Amino acid sequence: MTPAALEARTAALEARTAALGLLTVVAANLLYLAGAAQVLDAPLSTDAYYIRLAGEPLAGLLRVDPAWGPLYPLWLMPARALLADPLAVALANVYAL
Repeated sequence: MTPAALEARTAALEARTAALGLLTVVAANLLYLAGAAQVLDAPLSTDAYYIRLAGEPLAGLLRVDPAWGPLYPLWLMPARALLADPLAVALANVYAL
């Protein structure tokens, strides 16, 4: 492959990547402005509750009617299974996000 062809291919890839990045940012902002933040963003004050809930069996989790639904405890379940300390689970969650 000639240097000119390689440079043209790189420029096309950079343009597609930039367009995808712009589309992602616009879509995220539209979701945020549409009110998705109120649905998907759990307050930090409830982290202890959800970490405790993530330590329960899945069947028990699905029976509980938490304010935000079972998605956040499901997200925390793998960390809760690996880490016994709730503070370590919270820290792992911060690093993951």
